[in-house]
Amino acid sequence: MAEFAEMEEVDAVRMVWNVWPASRLEAAKSVIPYGAIYTPIKKISSLQVAEYEPVLCKACGAALNPYAHLDFAAKLWGCPFCLSRNHFPAHYQGISESVLPAELFSSCTTIEYSLPATSPPRPPTFIFVVDTCLAEDELSACRGALQQAVSLLPDHAQ
Repeated sequence: MAEFAEMEEVDAVRMVWNVWPASRLEAAKSVIPYGAIYTPIKKISSLQVAEYEPVLCKACGAALNPYAHLDFAAKLWGCPFCLSRNHFPAHYQGISESVLPAELFSSCTTIEYSLPATSPPRPPTFIFVVDTCLAEDELSACRGALQQAVSLLPDHAQ
């Protein structure tokens, strides 16, 4: 059990089963849904702080991370979320298997970016997490509340 607590300490994430299914069949056999519990603003003792802007996917906006597919020869990286291929920025031209920025170390799955004061403010991001294991009338009420909440979000929100 200590192993799971250690994993949670690194990323502030706890998996429902502490594993992810290896196949669709395995996932379909499960009677409890797979998911993750994320603890925002958790104090992480070994948190890596990068003093530069994150490299973002041009298609979905996800940040470059250790799970990205890297092509050092072509200076490209593949987004693990939307599978888009992206060019490394000019200041990453020296990147190689032996010279990696902090966000690509396997030990830095959670990283904080300290952005310069001159950076333009980023639009707010909202995440809605919904437990769908509800009675139909409760789920319908939840759906209505979510639709109302989404309609009230600022236009520039992500």
